[in-house]
Amino acid sequence: MKTIKIFAVIFMLMLSGCKLSEDIQETGSIPGHRYVAAMEGFVPDTRTELVGNQVLWSSGDMIMVFDGNDAGKSYVLDQASSGRASGEFIPSGDFVTEASGKETGSVVAFYPCSSDLILSCAQDGALTLDNVLYPSEQKYLSSSFANSSFPMISVNPAGENELQFRNLGGVLHLKVRGNGSVSKVILESNAGEFISGNASVTVTQGNLPVIAMHDNASASISLLCDPPLVLSEDKVADLYFSLPPVEFTSGFTVTFDYGEKGTLVKQTGKPQSVKRSGILHMPEFALEDMSGPFVDLGLSVKWATMNVGASAPEEYGHYYAWGETEEKKSFSKGNYAYFDSQLMAYQDIGEDISGTKYDAATANWGEGWRMPTMAEIQELVDFCEWTQARVNRVGGNRITGPNGNSIFIPNAGYWQNSSQYFDDDYPEGSFGLFWSATIGSGKNEEAYIINCENGHGVVAYRYWYRHFGLPVRPVRD
Repeated sequence: MKTIKIFAVIFMLMLSGCKLSEDIQETGSIPGHRYVAAMEGFVPDTRTELVGNQVLWSSGDMIMVFDGNDAGKSYVLDQASSGRASGEFIPSGDFVTEASGKETGSVVAFYPCSSDLILSCAQDGALTLDNVLYPSEQKYLSSSFANSSFPMISVNPAGENELQFRNLGGVLHLKVRGNGSVSKVILESNAGEFISGNASVTVTQGNLPVIAMHDNASASISLLCDPPLVLSEDKVADLYFSLPPVEFTSGFTVTFDYGEKGTLVKQTGKPQSVKRSGILHMPEFALEDMSGPFVDLGLSVKWATMNVGASAPEEYGHYYAWGETEEKKSFSKGNYAYFDSQLMAYQDIGEDISGTKYDAATANWGEGWRMPTMAEIQELVDFCEWTQARVNRVGGNRITGPNGNSIFIPNAGYWQNSSQYFDDDYPEGSFGLFWSATIGSGKNEEAYIINCENGHGVVAYRYWYRHFGLPVRPVRD
């Protein structure tokens, strides 16, 4: 079996980050063909330079090598090289790419190993590696990020032994204080820039790689915390996201998932840049107390992070007729609890049902939670910034309060009779609603709602009959 000696380094952040050395390190003479690879230094920039610790190979690391043609083979780190800056790789036999064996005249090495990679060569000699993956789910590690999260590539003329790995991405570094246990942290670009998914990388010998994200790439990344990350107000938690080079033209949004306690959202609207082979350090920030699933937007009440019946902000939750506290799937005058079919009139259950026995929020979430009044939902329109947004591919509206905190209202639509009407039936960015606790002005058969549509909100009551089925978004004092 042919043994390939490869000296290489995987880019993995340690406690204070790392600066990759350009020195070639030998570990002794091994018979047979070998490659020698050097690490790439980082872009010198005030906010992106990395300094500090060395990075080491880990047991089980694998690379894909295209040795002079477009057929790739996998190589695995020899156990004796684990924990070293240079490593010996031997053929694994686990992965082989499907290719014609067409000559490319170059040795292309790629980390992490994947059988989905496709290498092609253009007439001008440029090499394109397709199906390069920037993971949409990454594992949280204390002051670092997991193996296989950060792709690298090396291109050399066929027959040469020295490999110069080039990083194919950068890192976003968040410093957080707070309390509670976070199970997931979701990063989203506000303007829809792609930050995860498949990409094509074009390289020529001696030049920097050119990266193009595929059209089906994603504008979000989930950092999974298993076990949950326990935050502290006394100690900073360092979170690292591995990203392709990206310019966040309108900033980005970070959602902290506290499981059953809901989510907390932080957002910056300022342009931010993550460079190839660099790290963007964001200023430290503190998260609010998460003793319950609500957010303080800087208004007169605190707003729940999700609808009644939902387990995440993007879920629609349950639908209720105004004044009813149990969900159902058909909404008509005939099955509305407070419509008198003999008198053909709606029954009077009060002008404001917030916190009463008719309140679906109180009945389902308990004392302290209630439906918002018309005046309280009007504050969302008068004092908040509205933008169209998507969370986990669900369309809706991001509502940001005066203090910078925000909530997400999904385009959950409403029910009329046995039909559901929601954003798929309307133009993109429509159609999120929920009930207020206030009856319509001079209209006993109608109640006020908020209509979240196309990045703005309107408080209205006309034509929103009490027997319709709408979501409920609770508030608390």
